[in-house]
Amino acid sequence: MPHPAASFIFLDESGVLHGDSAQPFFAIGAIECHRPEGLQEALSQVKERAIKDLRIHPRIFEFKFSRVTQRTLPYFREALVASLRIAPLSVAILLVDKEESRASVGNPTKLWQLYCECATGVVRTQLQIPERQAVVLCDGLNRPRGAATSLQDELRSVPGVLNVLLLESEASLLIQAIDLLVGCVLFDFRDRVSGARKDPVKRELADIVLGELRLKEFAQEQLVLSPVRFEILPWAKK
Repeated sequence: MPHPAASFIFLDESGVLHGDSAQPFFAIGAIECHRPEGLQEALSQVKERAIKDLRIHPRIFEFKFSRVTQRTLPYFREALVASLRIAPLSVAILLVDKEESRASVGNPTKLWQLYCECATGVVRTQLQIPERQAVVLCDGLNRPRGAATSLQDELRSVPGVLNVLLLESEASLLIQAIDLLVGCVLFDFRDRVSGARKDPVKRELADIVLGELRLKEFAQEQLVLSPVRFEILPWAKK
Protein backbone atom coordinates (compact mmCIF):
# COMPACT_ATOMS: atom_id res chain seq x y z
CA MET A 1 0.00 0.00 0.00
CA PRO A 2 1.22 3.58 -0.66
CA HIS A 3 2.80 5.33 2.28
CA PRO A 4 0.41 7.95 3.78
CA ALA A 5 3.07 10.61 3.24
CA ALA A 6 3.60 9.79 -0.46
CA SER A 7 4.49 12.88 -2.44
CA PHE A 8 4.65 14.10 -6.03
CA ILE A 9 7.94 14.84 -7.78
CA PHE A 10 7.93 17.08 -10.86
CA LEU A 11 11.00 16.71 -13.06
CA ASP A 12 12.45 18.79 -15.90
CA GLU A 13 15.80 19.54 -17.50
CA SER A 14 17.57 22.55 -19.02
CA GLY A 15 20.30 22.62 -21.60
CA VAL A 16 21.43 19.84 -23.92
CA LEU A 17 23.77 16.92 -23.33
CA HIS A 18 25.11 16.79 -26.89
CA GLY A 19 27.90 19.00 -28.12
CA ASP A 20 27.27 22.75 -27.94
CA SER A 21 30.15 24.96 -26.85
CA ALA A 22 27.71 27.72 -25.92
CA GLN A 23 26.13 25.40 -23.33
CA PRO A 24 28.91 23.94 -21.14
CA PHE A 25 26.45 22.77 -18.48
CA PHE A 26 23.36 20.59 -18.40
CA ALA A 27 21.01 20.40 -15.43
CA ILE A 28 18.00 18.39 -14.38
CA GLY A 29 15.89 19.30 -11.40
CA ALA A 30 12.94 18.16 -9.34
CA ILE A 31 10.44 19.87 -7.09
CA GLU A 32 8.75 17.65 -4.51
CA CYS A 33 5.36 18.42 -2.94
CA HIS A 34 3.02 16.50 -0.65
CA ARG A 35 0.04 18.64 -1.63
CA PRO A 36 0.78 20.39 -4.93
CA GLU A 37 -2.70 21.91 -5.33
CA GLY A 38 -1.73 25.10 -3.44
CA LEU A 39 1.14 25.86 -5.77
CA GLN A 40 -0.90 24.72 -8.77
CA GLU A 41 -3.62 27.23 -7.89
CA ALA A 42 -1.16 30.07 -7.28
CA LEU A 43 0.59 29.49 -10.61
CA SER A 44 -2.76 29.17 -12.39
CA GLN A 45 -3.87 32.56 -11.05
CA VAL A 46 -0.63 34.21 -12.18
CA LYS A 47 -0.99 32.64 -15.63
CA GLU A 48 -4.60 33.78 -15.97
CA ARG A 49 -3.63 37.36 -15.07
CA ALA A 50 -0.77 37.31 -17.58
CA ILE A 51 -3.03 36.03 -20.35
CA LYS A 52 -5.62 38.71 -19.58
CA ASP A 53 -3.22 41.63 -19.06
CA LEU A 54 -0.96 40.84 -22.01
CA ARG A 55 -3.73 39.54 -24.28
CA ILE A 56 -1.84 36.32 -24.98
CA HIS A 57 -3.53 33.18 -26.25
CA PRO A 58 -3.63 30.55 -23.46
CA ARG A 59 -1.92 27.97 -25.69
CA ILE A 60 1.02 30.27 -26.27
CA PHE A 61 1.79 31.36 -22.72
CA GLU A 62 4.02 29.05 -20.70
CA PHE A 63 6.34 29.57 -17.73
CA LYS A 64 9.50 28.55 -19.55
CA PHE A 65 12.84 30.14 -18.64
CA SER A 66 14.00 30.43 -22.25
CA ARG A 67 10.85 32.39 -23.18
CA VAL A 68 10.91 35.14 -20.54
CA THR A 69 10.80 38.69 -21.91
CA GLN A 70 10.70 42.14 -20.33
CA ARG A 71 6.95 42.08 -20.91
CA THR A 72 6.35 38.76 -19.15
CA LEU A 73 9.00 39.27 -16.44
CA PRO A 74 6.61 40.44 -13.65
CA TYR A 75 4.53 37.27 -14.02
CA PHE A 76 7.56 34.98 -14.20
CA ARG A 77 8.91 36.71 -11.09
CA GLU A 78 5.70 36.03 -9.20
CA ALA A 79 5.67 32.40 -10.35
CA LEU A 80 9.24 31.89 -9.13
CA VAL A 81 8.56 33.33 -5.70
CA ALA A 82 5.44 31.18 -5.35
CA SER A 83 7.43 28.09 -6.36
CA LEU A 84 9.81 28.61 -3.44
CA ARG A 85 7.29 29.73 -0.83
CA ILE A 86 4.18 27.61 -1.40
CA ALA A 87 4.08 23.92 -0.57
CA PRO A 88 7.37 22.45 -1.81
CA LEU A 89 9.10 19.92 0.44
CA SER A 90 12.34 20.25 -1.46
CA VAL A 91 14.04 21.26 -4.68
CA ALA A 92 17.01 19.29 -5.99
CA ILE A 93 19.07 20.15 -9.07
CA LEU A 94 21.78 17.94 -10.52
CA LEU A 95 24.40 19.81 -12.53
CA VAL A 96 26.49 18.20 -15.27
CA ASP A 97 29.74 19.80 -16.39
CA LYS A 98 29.73 18.50 -19.96
CA GLU A 99 33.49 18.77 -20.36
CA GLU A 100 34.12 16.67 -17.26
CA SER A 101 31.45 14.13 -18.19
CA ARG A 102 32.57 14.02 -21.85
CA ALA A 103 28.85 14.15 -22.68
CA SER A 104 29.47 16.21 -25.78
CA VAL A 105 31.32 13.38 -27.52
CA GLY A 106 28.91 10.58 -26.63
CA ASN A 107 26.71 8.80 -29.13
CA PRO A 108 22.90 9.09 -28.79
CA THR A 109 22.55 5.85 -26.84
CA LYS A 110 25.27 6.81 -24.35
CA LEU A 111 23.79 10.30 -23.98
CA TRP A 112 20.40 8.73 -23.26
CA GLN A 113 21.99 6.52 -20.61
CA LEU A 114 23.59 9.59 -19.04
CA TYR A 115 20.27 11.45 -19.12
CA CYS A 116 18.53 8.54 -17.37
CA GLU A 117 21.32 8.41 -14.77
CA CYS A 118 20.84 12.12 -14.09
CA ALA A 119 17.06 11.78 -13.81
CA THR A 120 17.22 8.81 -11.45
CA GLY A 121 19.99 10.49 -9.46
CA VAL A 122 17.99 13.60 -8.70
CA VAL A 123 14.93 11.52 -7.72
CA ARG A 124 17.07 9.30 -5.46
CA THR A 125 18.25 12.46 -3.72
CA GLN A 126 14.70 13.43 -2.86
CA LEU A 127 13.74 9.94 -1.73
CA GLN A 128 16.85 9.21 0.32
CA ILE A 129 14.90 9.18 3.59
CA PRO A 130 13.78 5.57 4.28
CA GLU A 131 10.14 4.80 3.43
CA ARG A 132 9.67 8.00 1.42
CA GLN A 133 7.47 7.34 -1.61
CA ALA A 134 6.46 9.47 -4.58
CA VAL A 135 4.79 9.56 -7.96
CA VAL A 136 7.06 11.16 -10.57
CA LEU A 137 5.73 13.40 -13.31
CA CYS A 138 8.27 14.57 -15.85
CA ASP A 139 8.71 16.31 -19.16
CA GLY A 140 9.66 13.43 -21.42
CA LEU A 141 12.33 13.21 -24.10
CA ASN A 142 12.14 10.88 -27.06
CA ARG A 143 14.10 7.69 -26.47
CA PRO A 144 16.70 7.22 -29.23
CA ARG A 145 16.57 4.15 -31.40
CA GLY A 146 18.70 1.40 -29.91
CA ALA A 147 18.35 2.53 -26.31
CA ALA A 148 17.82 -0.50 -24.09
CA THR A 149 15.44 1.06 -21.58
CA SER A 150 12.86 3.82 -21.22
CA LEU A 151 13.02 6.76 -18.84
CA GLN A 152 9.85 5.50 -17.15
CA ASP A 153 11.39 2.11 -16.40
CA GLU A 154 14.60 3.68 -15.13
CA LEU A 155 12.67 5.96 -12.78
CA ARG A 156 10.42 3.12 -11.59
CA SER A 157 13.55 1.23 -10.54
CA VAL A 158 14.34 3.91 -7.93
CA PRO A 159 13.31 2.71 -4.44
CA GLY A 160 10.24 4.62 -3.32
CA VAL A 161 8.96 5.55 -6.78
CA LEU A 162 5.36 4.35 -7.00
CA ASN A 163 4.78 5.25 -10.64
CA VAL A 164 5.86 7.58 -13.44
CA LEU A 165 3.97 9.68 -15.96
CA LEU A 166 5.54 11.57 -18.87
CA LEU A 167 3.84 14.86 -19.75
CA GLU A 168 4.40 17.72 -22.14
CA SER A 169 5.52 20.72 -20.10
CA GLU A 170 2.49 22.80 -21.12
CA ALA A 171 0.28 20.21 -19.39
CA SER A 172 1.75 20.84 -15.92
CA LEU A 173 2.37 24.18 -14.22
CA LEU A 174 4.62 22.46 -11.67
CA ILE A 175 6.85 21.06 -14.41
CA GLN A 176 7.02 24.64 -15.66
CA ALA A 177 7.96 25.76 -12.13
CA ILE A 178 10.96 23.43 -12.01
CA ASP A 179 11.91 24.55 -15.54
CA LEU A 180 12.15 28.10 -14.20
CA LEU A 181 14.22 27.10 -11.17
CA VAL A 182 16.61 24.90 -13.15
CA GLY A 183 16.91 27.58 -15.81
CA CYS A 184 17.89 30.19 -13.22
CA VAL A 185 20.63 27.98 -11.76
CA LEU A 186 22.00 27.04 -15.17
CA PHE A 187 21.92 30.64 -16.39
CA ASP A 188 23.86 31.80 -13.33
CA PHE A 189 26.62 29.28 -14.10
CA ARG A 190 26.73 30.22 -17.78
CA ASP A 191 26.70 33.91 -16.96
CA ARG A 192 29.51 33.74 -14.40
CA VAL A 193 31.60 30.68 -15.25
CA SER A 194 31.55 30.48 -19.02
CA GLY A 195 31.39 34.17 -19.80
CA ALA A 196 28.17 33.88 -21.76
CA ARG A 197 26.61 37.06 -23.11
CA LYS A 198 24.60 38.70 -20.36
CA ASP A 199 20.81 38.85 -20.58
CA PRO A 200 19.44 41.38 -18.06
CA VAL A 201 15.95 39.86 -18.00
CA LYS A 202 17.18 36.33 -17.28
CA ARG A 203 19.74 37.76 -14.88
CA GLU A 204 16.93 39.34 -12.89
CA LEU A 205 15.10 36.02 -12.68
CA ALA A 206 18.23 34.25 -11.41
CA ASP A 207 18.78 37.02 -8.87
CA ILE A 208 15.22 36.57 -7.58
CA VAL A 209 15.97 32.94 -6.70
CA LEU A 210 19.31 33.88 -5.15
CA GLY A 211 17.55 36.54 -3.07
CA GLU A 212 14.84 34.16 -1.87
CA LEU A 213 17.52 31.67 -0.82
CA ARG A 214 19.75 34.40 0.68
CA LEU A 215 22.66 33.44 -1.57
CA LYS A 216 25.18 35.54 -3.48
CA GLU A 217 25.72 32.91 -6.16
CA PHE A 218 25.06 29.26 -6.91
CA ALA A 219 27.74 26.63 -6.40
CA GLN A 220 28.20 23.16 -7.89
CA GLU A 221 27.57 21.61 -4.47
CA GLN A 222 25.20 23.57 -2.27
CA LEU A 223 22.49 23.03 0.33
CA VAL A 224 20.04 25.64 1.63
CA LEU A 225 17.43 24.75 4.24
CA SER A 226 15.27 27.91 4.28
CA PRO A 227 12.73 28.95 3.05
CA VAL A 228 12.80 25.52 1.36
CA ARG A 229 15.30 22.69 1.18
CA PHE A 230 17.18 23.59 -2.01
CA GLU A 231 20.08 21.41 -3.07
CA ILE A 232 22.49 21.55 -6.00
CA LEU A 233 24.48 18.39 -6.67
CA PRO A 234 27.38 17.78 -9.05
CA TRP A 235 27.00 14.79 -11.33
CA ALA A 236 29.48 12.10 -10.36
CA LYS A 237 30.68 9.82 -13.15
CA LYS A 238 30.10 6.16 -12.31
